[in-house]
Amino acid sequence: MSDAQSEEHGAFIKTPGQLITVVVLAFVVPIFIIVLLSGYVGIGTKTGAGTDPRDPQLIEARVAPVAKLEIKNLANKVAASGETVYKAQCAGGGAQADAAKADMQANAPSPAKANVDAKK
Repeated sequence: MSDAQSEEHGAFIKTPGQLITVVVLAFVVPIFIIVLLSGYVGIGTKTGAGTDPRDPQLIEARVAPVAKLEIKNLANKVAASGETVYKAQCAGGGAQADAAKADMQANAPSPAKANVDAKK
C-alpha cells in the first residue's frame, strides 16, 4: 500500500529532459503571451473625441484651454511701490513673519537658564 501512495504523490518531472523542457517553457510562454497581447492592443484605430490629428476644429478644441490669454485692464488701479510690497511681504508684515518671531521668542534661552548653565 505504501508503494501505491508514493506513486500517486510522485514528482511530475522525472527526467532531466523534462526539467529542461519545463524551465524553457516557463520563460518562453509568458514572453510569447505578452508579445501577443501588446500587438493586439497596439493594432487598430483608436476612436474617441479628438482622435483625428488633421481636423482643424478638433485641434483648436484641444489647444484652446492652454492657448487662452486674458489681458486685464490695469489703467484704473494704482500700483504699489516696491518698498510697500517689500514691507508687506518680507520686513515684518504678514502672518508668516509674526509666526516666525513668536517661534524665535519661544525658543530663545531665558536669562535665568543661561545663568544656571554658566555655573555648571
